[in-house]
Amino acid sequence: MWHRNRAVQTALCFVLSMSFTVLGGCRNAEPTDDYSAARVETQGDQLAGPQVSSSVSVAPTQPGTSEQPGSSGPGSSDAESTQASPTWEEQLARIRSGEAYTLKVETPAGPSLLEALPDLDGKLLELLIDQGGPTDSWLMTIAQLSSLEHLRIRESPISDLGLTYLVAGGERLQILNLPQSTLTEQGIRELAKLPQLKQLRIGGRQIDDAAASALSELPNLRSLHLIGPAISADGLAALAASRKLSSLYIDDCPLPDSAWQELFRAKPQLHVHIDQHHHDRDPNTHSH
Repeated sequence: MWHRNRAVQTALCFVLSMSFTVLGGCRNAEPTDDYSAARVETQGDQLAGPQVSSSVSVAPTQPGTSEQPGSSGPGSSDAESTQASPTWEEQLARIRSGEAYTLKVETPAGPSLLEALPDLDGKLLELLIDQGGPTDSWLMTIAQLSSLEHLRIRESPISDLGLTYLVAGGERLQILNLPQSTLTEQGIRELAKLPQLKQLRIGGRQIDDAAASALSELPNLRSLHLIGPAISADGLAALAASRKLSSLYIDDCPLPDSAWQELFRAKPQLHVHIDQHHHDRDPNTHSH
């Protein structure tokens, strides 16, 4: 009898521990890339000021693998995680040889990197620049990377002008992450020219209700993350009209509860995070 009671107690403890794990996992969750299982980092980005990269990678990340802080890919050892990240020059050699297809730059990007990019046309799938450097004019060159699917540029105030350059190419671009951009309604409307764009992450108080209306018209947008926008209940209602939107993250933008009620009435299955926490009405609270 004692053994039976002990077994029951052990089983109950396990169930309770798993429950706390599930509940805890919802906090600070990150939006997933829609075209793969990869995760795009969301923590640490701000609208202004210096930003420290949240991850150190040993090898270029492949689509479908995690980009979690401290992760260097499946099967990596503790010893490998302490090694220095490869320079972008070392990564270029691997991309040219077909051994990799991700270029992650964790130092301020300069002219030498820009000059090297055209040689990666048809080989580069992911370009991740995390410590600034690029200007609007860089996007003329980046637009020529016909195989590019994922573009992330942090710490650079990319403007509407830059997007006019980007949409001249970008036929395969699916993920665009410009957290410190200065995009307005005008630039966002340019994004409609990117036929495969599914995931977008932008920030700034210049993202107002008119910009939200423009976002709702992006034909294939599934995941949207807005950092510190200046939208009102009208802007949130506009986003509810987005035909394929299934995941919405909004940080630093107080909105009345009535606005969220209307959003969930229009899109009851929408996955919603506010300031990196699930909304109470999110039906997908424990789905990741």
